[in-house]
This record gives sequence, structure tokens and C-alpha cells, in this order.
Amino acid sequence: MPEFLEPAVFVHVGATRDGQRVFFSRDERDLWAYDVGARSASKLTTLDEGLRISGIASDERGERVVMSVQRHATDAKQSPESPNDLFVFRVSDRSGAFVTSDGKWHGTAAFVPGAAGWLVSSSRRGGLLNLWKTPVDGGATQLATGSGDDIFATPTWDGAALLYVHDQTIRQIFARAPRDSGWTRITHEAIDHVEPQLDPSGRRLTFTTFDRDRNLRAAWEADAPAFDPPRRLSLPVAPIAIRELPDARRVVVLAAGGSRNDLVVVDRTSSDVVTVASKLTTTSEFSLSSDAALVAFVDGERARIVPLGGAAGDLASFDAVRVVAFSPRRARDLAIVSTTGPGTANVELRDLTSGRRRVIAKCADSDRVVWARDGGSIWIVPSLEPTIRRVDANDGHTIESIAAAGDNTLSLTVADDGTLVAEATVGQSRLMWMENFGASP
Repeated sequence: MPEFLEPAVFVHVGATRDGQRVFFSRDERDLWAYDVGARSASKLTTLDEGLRISGIASDERGERVVMSVQRHATDAKQSPESPNDLFVFRVSDRSGAFVTSDGKWHGTAAFVPGAAGWLVSSSRRGGLLNLWKTPVDGGATQLATGSGDDIFATPTWDGAALLYVHDQTIRQIFARAPRDSGWTRITHEAIDHVEPQLDPSGRRLTFTTFDRDRNLRAAWEADAPAFDPPRRLSLPVAPIAIRELPDARRVVVLAAGGSRNDLVVVDRTSSDVVTVASKLTTTSEFSLSSDAALVAFVDGERARIVPLGGAAGDLASFDAVRVVAFSPRRARDLAIVSTTGPGTANVELRDLTSGRRRVIAKCADSDRVVWARDGGSIWIVPSLEPTIRRVDANDGHTIESIAAAGDNTLSLTVADDGTLVAEATVGQSRLMWMENFGASP
């Protein structure tokens, strides 16, 4: 790399076939080119405000560069749900244009040698994360794979074959009794099992499932100690997450509703549905107060506290929040993951009655927090770390650390006796080879 460049963020790199020209991003918005023979670099373009480069690839001769560009970028965190489109840049006249504009997620693309004018990329265009061929100049796309999740498409230089990664990761549920040293997997069907929730006694578990291939959601309950077999709950909505109310007749459900979701109360006897909050961007958990009067959830990056029935409007709201959870013992106390910068956050306790707040620990902004049932400690669950830890709710010191469940633990629920049930990813990625890829569009 050229030594004259000041320190900056070099994130993504692409090169020509002969390796003599390298394209790279700098500070996430600038596209640069480096001539290996001349040992010189030049800036080609700067993306508009709110756009961020998240992938780069060059054609064989370095005449065009395709960038995967995240739209409306506000922080360093990017997920497969972020609006991400493909931008083709022509080096000769330093001009370019988006070739996708549907607001779906389009991952790092590559030019297809031997198939003039075509790109291949991962895309959620059809719902699943498949490989698609896209014309360089825009136009109708072609589905290349259909089983999802397929990523990191890399054509061979002659265009005859394609290498890509097929990800078979799914979410499963694991249990850990208080005296056990490890986790026991309790679900096995090859669909996602998400948002497990134990009742306070630890005798009954509820969770939801999502079959990605058929786009089907369902809610289930199961009894301890084996939590098997589960029984399907009959609900008039498509459940993402579910929490039982104390009367055991009604449940609060985060219901899938297309691009936005609704938080509703469902009477399991009559199937009546009462809307608590609608058109939400939240896609996962919510929390009920111990007196079942309030529900807390994160909408965008704002925590909202809403009465469960009767009154309309928010009781309270907080900005820059990723997770919010009510104490199981004090009905107006909350644990919050509040962001402090790109990728960083604090675990913060807030009292809705007095307004008092205090920080007890630091964490990543993707971590989740779960109260122990006695209200005296909090589990911090990092999604990409090998351990989860329980910290004291008073001073934040670590009480215990245990191995995470599965490959990555995503959520946790706790019973009075200390039984833990976790949602975790399991699976494997396979390197795939597709022959005759460039033969036809």
C-alpha cells in the first residue's frame, strides 16, 4: 500500500486478473486504485453521504468496479437486513450507477468472465439468501441458486465454474439444569427454533419456529424436564416471539406483518386479538413487567415502554438502545443495552418511577441481557463469544461465567431454580462448486 496515505479505515479490496491494479475502500466512502508497477495510488470517487462501501470487485482488466453499497448507513454495524444495493463504477470516465435499487440486501458481487455484462452476487431479492445474476447495465435478473443461504460467489477466471459458500446454519434450543456442566439440545428439526421463554417455575417452555423455505411461523409449548414433545399452539397470527400472561389464557405475541410487525394480545380461548403497538421495525424480543401492566421493546434504536391494555401511547421511551428487559421482581426497573459508539454499549439499569439510571457493565452493542429470577443479577449474552456471564446487578462484578450453547448463543431464559434455556446457532458451511456457470445468463 502507498506509504503516503494517512491512517484510515481500509475495509474492502478487489484486484484485476493480472494483479497489477488493486481497488480498495478508504474510510468506507472513498474508492481508491493502486497501480502495483508504479507504486502509486489515486482516489477515484467518494460516495454520497449516507452510503457505505461493503464490498468491492474488479473486472478482468480493471475497467469497471462493482461495489456493494449500504444505504442509509448510520453506524459501523451491518446485518443481512440492511438495505444494500450494487453500484457499478466505470474507471475511464469515473462515472457510475446503481444496478439494483429494491432496498433488499445484495452482498459482495463479482463480474462473470465469459458472460459479458453480467454480475453474480448474494441477494435476499427472493426472500432467501441466494445467488443471482444481474446485468451490469441493469435489467432483468436471473436466479442462479435456490436453496439459500448462499454467499461469497467467486467465479473462476475462465468463467466456466463458480465457487460459493452454502451456509446451513439454523437456530436450535438448548437446556442446562442448575447442576449440569453442559448444554443439552432439545430441538432437532431442521428449521429455526427461536425466542424460548420459561415460565417462572421452569416447568413450561414456549418458543416459536420459522421454516424459511416455506415462510411458515408457529408457536409451541413443552413441559420440563425433557421439554419434549412440544405441543403446537393455535394462534390467529404469525408469531415471531411469544410471552404468556399470568392468567395462562392470554399471550402477548410479536406478530409478523410483512415489512413491519405488530405487538398484540391474543386470547387463546376466543382467538380475539387486541393490538398493543403496530407497524414496528423490531424483529425479536420484548419484555413484560412483573405485574403484567407494561411491555417494553426496541423499535429501530428507541426503547418504548407501552401499557399492555387500556391507555394509548408510550409511557416512556429512550434513544440509542438495542435491548430492554424488565426486572422479574421490581415492576418498574429495567436493564438496558445502550449504545456508546460503533459496536460498543453499556449495561444500564433504569428506574421508571424515579428516573434514576446507572451503568453496571460494558458490553458489545449486539449483546443481550436477561435478569436472573431473583432480580439480583443479570446474564450478559454475547452472540459471538464462547462464554456468557452473570454479573451482580449492584456493582457489575462477574459472579460466574459458563460456556455458551451451540456455535453462538443468541438468547437466554431463566427459571427460579436456575435452569437455563438458550437459543443458539448450529450447523456448518460448505464450499460448493458449480460447473458451466458462465455458459448462459
